[in-house]
Amino acid sequence: IFEAERTLVESPTSLKKAVPLLHSSTSLSFWGGIDPQTGTIIDQTHPLHGQCVAGTILALPSGRGSCTGSQVLLELILNGIAPTAIVTRDVDPILCVGAIIAQEFFCGFDGEDSNSPNVNVPMVLHLGKTSFDRLRTTSEASTSFAGIVDHNKQVMIAVGTNKHDVEEQLHRHPHRSSRNNTNNPNTKIYHKLELTDEESAMLRGEVGSAADQIAL
Repeated sequence: IFEAERTLVESPTSLKKAVPLLHSSTSLSFWGGIDPQTGTIIDQTHPLHGQCVAGTILALPSGRGSCTGSQVLLELILNGIAPTAIVTRDVDPILCVGAIIAQEFFCGFDGEDSNSPNVNVPMVLHLGKTSFDRLRTTSEASTSFAGIVDHNKQVMIAVGTNKHDVEEQLHRHPHRSSRNNTNNPNTKIYHKLELTDEESAMLRGEVGSAADQIAL
């Protein structure tokens, strides 16, 4: 079981069930790399070519390309074929934007959809290099499943080749279901976006690329 270094985009959807894990050590451009109408990876040069991202935990080093990738992720969300979660080795602000826009414009205040039953915003997690490399080693052997649980203010990822075993791991870590309960003084409100010093500098245009600044 792995600990995520940081939750970049929170999701109201319970992830305490095993779903297929799509893992690659090659970054993927959502723009031109994923068909937003089917969820199929259409980049013929990518190791995951032909796989469908819908309902999976998609693990990548990062996205690739321009901020149009945010638009493609938003289309996947609105079409009901987005990944259940996106796990990255590096912090990727461009991928986060599509999920954040879906939350802000197409979901209710608490993250639950108020209009379309297909809007299901994926959680976006930053795993870090060490855990991402361990995840790669674990998932290389054969078809893998993964699940995510929010436990004691720490998001944890369970991985295995047997769906039942993964869910057993998840159920040993009780899910914090009251995280959006504002009556609980110990509960953090996750829908508020918090920037690091580096991200704030990026927003001001002091570091990073122009695409990063626009995305933030």
